[in-house]
Amino acid sequence: SEYFAECDIRNKMNRDELSKQPAWVLIIDEYKGTVPYDEKPRKLYDQQLCEVARRGRGLKIHLIVGLQRGSKRTKDDPQALPPDLRDNLPCRIAFRCTDAMGGRMVLHHRGETVTSLQGKGDGVVQSGLLDTRFQAYRFEVIP
Repeated sequence: SEYFAECDIRNKMNRDELSKQPAWVLIIDEYKGTVPYDEKPRKLYDQQLCEVARRGRGLKIHLIVGLQRGSKRTKDDPQALPPDLRDNLPCRIAFRCTDAMGGRMVLHHRGETVTSLQGKGDGVVQSGLLDTRFQAYRFEVIP
């Protein structure tokens, strides 16, 4: 991917050169829809994306991954978020989930927190061990 190649380029720069580079943000919405189903391309995709998540933060390349629902990667669900990628995403945002298991997939602990959210933009952001509740703005009509 272009972001993976950019990580390699930026990794060879000194601090002064890196400070002059613009920040890049890679946003992946509906993650499952981007993952190749065939094993060989999926492994390469996972490897490169995990490297972008791991090394990119220090290189001004940031990754945002959106999921409809969290699930563990299994043989039956090979397109779910792999554990090594999940571990390299330092911040998690969750909105209301229907059950505690879905909340645990996102927050890794206290999944019950997201079942008590009110909906309509009520959410929890987790950074490290700190959970902070927030209210996102909601558009009834997109301007």
